[in-house]
Amino acid sequence: MTVGDRIRQLRKEKGLTQEELGELLGVKKAAVQKYESGQVQNLKQSTIQKLCEIFNRNPIYFIFNDLELEKELKKM
Repeated sequence: MTVGDRIRQLRKEKGLTQEELGELLGVKKAAVQKYESGQVQNLKQSTIQKLCEIFNRNPIYFIFNDLELEKELKKM
């Protein structure tokens, strides 16, 4: 699962539209679409922080794809 897939999944689980998530993040719907489609490879630190607050997740969840995440978690 990619970071974009995670954002999409969490957004849907929370019952948010892309527009609503954008409002919470302080970005436009188009930015959320880009995050979810993987067009944005490196999210801004401020965006990651807001995603963590909205979805109650650790920042590492929004930084690494599945393989990288698994490696990082083993280091902890």
